[in-house]
Amino acid sequence: MVRIERHRRPHGREGSREVVFAIIDLDTHQVCLAELAAHVRGYWTVEKRVHYVRDVTFKEDARRTRSGTAPVVLGCLTDIVRQALTAAGWKNLASGRRAHTDPDKALGLRGITRDQPVWI
Repeated sequence: MVRIERHRRPHGREGSREVVFAIIDLDTHQVCLAELAAHVRGYWTVEKRVHYVRDVTFKEDARRTRSGTAPVVLGCLTDIVRQALTAAGWKNLASGRRAHTDPDKALGLRGITRDQPVWI
């Protein structure tokens, strides 16, 4: 078990302290603290990059769909939109989302136009 203590001071606000514990399957002599710290920071990079965007930009936590497969399907659609905007070169996904609220622009991200026939 590893004890991780974090100190934060958000812009101009009062600082906070958080203590968390992590369970690892290594002995004390097998742990390199620098590698462990890099791993913990890497986890939070994923959390900030993916989940923050899903929660804030796409308001995933505010959705009311809670049963069946609907939450999973909506999460997959959110990821498809996020990846399409990233592939199209948008650095700010919130502005990319706002810019593609028109259906023609949204389909254009995937190279689809209304002139093309739709095959079902």
